[in-house]
Amino acid sequence: MTRPLAASLSSTPLPFSLRRYQHDVSSHSHDFAQLVIPLDGPIEIEVQGQGQRLSPGFACVIAPGLRHDYAADPALSFLVQESPWLPAALAERPFIPLDEPQRHYLAFLRQMVAQDRHVAGMEQVWLGLLAETQGMGPTLAPRILRVRARVMRRCRM
Repeated sequence: MTRPLAASLSSTPLPFSLRRYQHDVSSHSHDFAQLVIPLDGPIEIEVQGQGQRLSPGFACVIAPGLRHDYAADPALSFLVQESPWLPAALAERPFIPLDEPQRHYLAFLRQMVAQDRHVAGMEQVWLGLLAETQGMGPTLAPRILRVRARVMRRCRM
C-alpha cells in the first residue's frame, strides 16, 4: 500500500511507523483506523470537516473510511499507528489530549519503532490506554486485562 506524500522513516511493516509529511495539503481515506501523533512539532489535520493544528501532546484518531487532509513541515516526525481494531468510543473524538502516562508510553513506542522493535500486543495496550483515560472504560482484550490484574496484585504484595 502506498502512502500519498508521506515518507516512512521505518521500512518494516509493523503497526507503528515514524513518518514525515509534506507542506502541500494531501487528502485520502483508508479502510483501517489510523492514529497520527506529532512528536517534534505541529501538523495541520482535518478529519471529516473538523480541523485542528495538532501539536505534540495530542493525538488524532481517524476511524476507517474517514477522509482526512493533512500538511506539515517535512522536517518534523510523527508516530503513526494503523490498526484494524479501534475502540468504538475512541473513534468519536478525532482529537484527544495525551496525559502523562500516555506521553511516557509514547516515548517508549518512539524508541521501539526507531529501533525496528515490536512487542506483540503493544498496539492494543496503546489503544486501550488511550480509550481508558478518555473515560471510555477498559477496552483491552480479556487476556490482557487478566495479565494486568495479576501484575497489579503482585505489585501490592
